[in-house]
Amino acid sequence: MAEAYLENKNRRLFNALSAPELYTRHFSEKQDTITLRQGMSMRTGTDRQTWQFETLSEVDNKDTGLRASVLIDRSTGHAIVLYKGMDMPLRDEGNGRFAFLKDAKTAIQSWIYDGENQQTKQAEQLYLDTVDHPDVKSVEVIGFSLGTLHANYVTAKYDAKSTVLADLGLSKDGLTKIFNERASNDSNFNLSSLKNNMAENMTVLRLKADLVPALFGEGPSRGKIIDLDKGDYPDLKGMSHLSSIYNRSAQYLEEQVIMSAEMQRQPSPTMAAPVPA
Repeated sequence: MAEAYLENKNRRLFNALSAPELYTRHFSEKQDTITLRQGMSMRTGTDRQTWQFETLSEVDNKDTGLRASVLIDRSTGHAIVLYKGMDMPLRDEGNGRFAFLKDAKTAIQSWIYDGENQQTKQAEQLYLDTVDHPDVKSVEVIGFSLGTLHANYVTAKYDAKSTVLADLGLSKDGLTKIFNERASNDSNFNLSSLKNNMAENMTVLRLKADLVPALFGEGPSRGKIIDLDKGDYPDLKGMSHLSSIYNRSAQYLEEQVIMSAEMQRQPSPTMAAPVPA
């Protein structure tokens, strides 16, 4: 796929702080059509926008356990690829109470083989199919927990714009494997460009009390990190490792950003003219 074509389609239009809400409403609340009014853009500091998302395509692979969806806003043609995290143990989230075992196998494979696993190639193909879809004018990626493995991969390899929650990262050897795959077709490609892709195009939403990334992550978070904790201390609710907690924390932070920006836009009071003696 031509680099210029990808570069034209890879665009960040969605506020990163709204990523947990979109993810939670789609996968946890099982909404296929979602109206979402974003607050102020973290990138520009201006504007508000109402999105009308509907499901464009889905992957629910019974063999590998990969679950992912593509949502599209028809008015703009902007699509978002959502990579689902691991099913909670013994909770039926659509594929039975033991579906988490396939996700666990994916995570183990990724640790052993430096990012290579039974799901990522399918996740990569979904991203490429989305880029090629005639209705899609632009695309970005959101991943949670196990789904961040896939988001990291397409961000590093294809310069995708992404937001990740509870980031598991990508190991140094995993980056090297992507480099070797790309370099075989592009003699001008270099390893540092992969790291630059992630540093410039990935936003990491973090709750410090969430120990899953620390215990099971593959490598450091290489994107721009936004801490969602309120105040100077970790929010202990983050230990639950739930997207809904990320959503509540992100909404609170977004409200603070909006309030701060609105206060800055308000005209400063003028000094009263002195009263003549």
